[in-house]
Amino acid sequence: MLTYITEKHTVFYPDFRIFTSKCVDEISTYIKLQKKEKTYNSVVIDMSKIQVLTTEFFDLINGCPNKIILINTSAEILAVLNLMGYDKKLKLFVNNIDMEEDRRELRNRKFHVV
Repeated sequence: MLTYITEKHTVFYPDFRIFTSKCVDEISTYIKLQKKEKTYNSVVIDMSKIQVLTTEFFDLINGCPNKIILINTSAEILAVLNLMGYDKKLKLFVNNIDMEEDRRELRNRKFHVV
């Protein structure tokens, strides 16, 4: 998994189709390290390649003390997050620019099941 750090954020870029337990372990390790060193960069996950979420992903969301930020999320993943109620536990942005500016967060999404 690629990782890069900006001034306020640490961005994780999973290079897989499925959000595996390996990704969750790497992000969890980083969060624990942040707590230990008392540094607080926001955790950002670039979801551009992710097509399938696992239970480990939802456990990561539930166990994280701060809101995780998701960027470049597909419509299918957004629908799953909304139907399960996890969209309120995350910050969602369309792209990196919106995330860096902390503007134009995706809110009040309405999905209709046809």
